[in-house]
Amino acid sequence: MSHKEAEEIAAEIAWMQDDPSFRPKIKNKKTNEKIIIKDYHKYWVYDSPQGHLIKICFGNDEVIELDLRWTNRNRDKQNRVSDVKIK
Repeated sequence: MSHKEAEEIAAEIAWMQDDPSFRPKIKNKKTNEKIIIKDYHKYWVYDSPQGHLIKICFGNDEVIELDLRWTNRNRDKQNRVSDVKIK
């Protein structure tokens, strides 16, 4: 394979990565999933700059953390949530 052929293949791969029609489709994606936690004790909800942090205590003092993040919002110094401005 020549250098020119390798560059052409690399350019085609880059184009395919930028084109949304070449992205793989996710089949059987679970949109609603139920999680059951047995022997539940207590939970805590904390605000974070990117969203919320939920901690759940269960069993023998085991803790699960759910780090819930926004993709286009953030929290300012006064703890108010606002949309991120794209420049």
